[in-house]
Amino acid sequence: MGWLKSLGVAGLLPASSGCAIDYGIKSQADLEQRIAASREIIQERKLEAKSLSTREKADYFEKRILNELIIFPYYIIPEDIEKGKPKLGHIEATMHFLSALAYKYAATKDAETEVLASKVISSIIEMDRANGLDGYLPFKVANEDGNLMQTINEIHPNVYLQLFFSYVSAKRLFNSSEISEKISFHSSLIASYFLRNDFVLRDNRGNVMGPGHSVGYNNLKSTGITSHVDNLGGLSLIESCLYLIDKEKNPALIQQLEKQKKYFLRKLNTNDKMQALSFKFLFMEFPTQSTHWLSFLSLHSDIISSDKKCYRVALKRLFWATREQHNPLFDALYLDSGFNINNRNREKLTNEIDFCLRTYPLTLNNREILNSFDLSIERRPPRTIKMMWQKEAKYPLPVYQRGLNGFNWKVNQLALDENVKRTLTKRGIERTIGTGNATYTGNDYLLLYWMNEYLKTKG
Repeated sequence: MGWLKSLGVAGLLPASSGCAIDYGIKSQADLEQRIAASREIIQERKLEAKSLSTREKADYFEKRILNELIIFPYYIIPEDIEKGKPKLGHIEATMHFLSALAYKYAATKDAETEVLASKVISSIIEMDRANGLDGYLPFKVANEDGNLMQTINEIHPNVYLQLFFSYVSAKRLFNSSEISEKISFHSSLIASYFLRNDFVLRDNRGNVMGPGHSVGYNNLKSTGITSHVDNLGGLSLIESCLYLIDKEKNPALIQQLEKQKKYFLRKLNTNDKMQALSFKFLFMEFPTQSTHWLSFLSLHSDIISSDKKCYRVALKRLFWATREQHNPLFDALYLDSGFNINNRNREKLTNEIDFCLRTYPLTLNNREILNSFDLSIERRPPRTIKMMWQKEAKYPLPVYQRGLNGFNWKVNQLALDENVKRTLTKRGIERTIGTGNATYTGNDYLLLYWMNEYLKTKG
């Protein structure tokens, strides 16, 4: 394997630069063994991806979630399950499942899906109840003798924006008055919570949440360097609440939200346009792909919730600014936003979605994938993302050839060498990555598949 040396194993990581992940390569033999293991995993996942049709995969992941993963009797889902650790319900994974169910119902009109979605919404409200039912959601919960108990209380504003994407999708796509009433009730609690705290995220004991408990990090009215993204989050939260909350039952709350909406619109200086949400300079990009993902969800919710032109303009600009990623969820959200798209471009986007669905494997875990040594992969110059060099392919690889995570459409679609074996410390807890010790739900597949099926019904 002399070609490894020609690629520069020593130069693989400028470890002293602080700009790359430490691969922890112990020797040439260690590297060769890890590359061989990656190839074996990729081959296994490739066979899995081809073993079922795209519809059969959707059925497989939904049945697995319902039969193996939910915290019964609640319909709350973990983001991942680490071996040897108790199963913890995760607010993000649960709301993503709700989004997928909404699009499934829109595509199939299956009555059982609507009933299941109503149970999921009730379970999300029960998570809030574990914290006092005040609009502040715990991040993770456990079932202790039939009662939900919070295990991780820290949450960030982006969770609420994901929740409102799910709630807006549910109200838009289900025909159930029961679902609309539950969503209106919970949205009114959340709106009151944010108004009470002037859009600064505090827990149910009044503590500011976020890294270092920084007000700036969790202030949707922030004035910092990324304030336009934070402010868009605040505006999106308001637009969603105005769409979801029963106006006749909550007139005073609606009036307060309308007042705050004017504040955010002035702050963003928007009439028919909005500040750019993506910036590139040489080989650097700001913000990260996960922030782009969140902006797409927020803007899509805004387009459904409001007739203001600025949201459509902003989503379209962001779509073309991130086009080189060929992100299938961005494609689906763009197709579902009512733009006039010619048949040729529509076919391109649909093909990108189909490619990811067809190449999506069944075994979802955090095994290390070192694929930058595959000489058949066309490469592009690395970029600095989140202050780290990221090796990239020129075009997205089949999903089975990538490192996997809990939601694969929120990360860099071109990234190489993912889930590199290492130990990370978060909230004082050590976590090992790259060994296959965490498995994932397939929620990302379900949402993309059912969005795509729904789009087919629209023609």
